Amino acid sequence: MIKKQLVTMVTFAGVFTLLSGCQTTNEKVSDSVASELNKRSIALDLREAELDKKTQELNAQQDLIVEGSTNWRSILCEPNISTARTIEVQKSLKEKGFNPGLIDGFIGKSTMRAVNQFQEANGLPVNNYISIETLKALGISGISGN
Repeated sequence: MIKKQLVTMVTFAGVFTLLSGCQTTNEKVSDSVASELNKRSIALDLREAELDKKTQELNAQQDLIVEGSTNWRSILCEPNISTARTIEVQKSLKEKGFNPGLIDGFIGKSTMRAVNQFQEANGLPVNNYISIETLKALGISGISGN
C-alpha cells in the first residue's frame, strides 16, 4: 500500500511537471512535490517504527501466555473438614512448633497462619487451603472421618 501511494504521488508529480509550461515552474513544483514526498516518507517510517514496536510488545505478551503454567493440587475444602479433623491439624501444628492459636476445631486466622508457615517451612505450596499434601506432611493420614 505504501509503494502504491508513492507510485501515485510520483506519477502525479510527473504529469504535473509535463503540464506546467516553464522550467522555473517545473523546478518549484518538483521541489514542492519532493518536499511533500519526503514528509510523507518520514511519516510512513514513523508509522512503521510504531508498528514494529507494537508487534514486539504483543509478541512479548504472547510469550508470557505461551510459557505460563498451571499447577493442580488436591485440597481439603473447609466445609469438608470436621471439627475433629481440624483439632487434629491444630494439635499437629502445635506439636511441630507452629502456633495455631486456640485449639478449638475452627479454622481461623491463627490456624491458617500456622498452616502457611508450616507449608513454607516444608517446601509445600503456600496458599489459603489445607491441601492433602499438607495433611500428609503433618502426619495426618487419609481424609476419612470428615
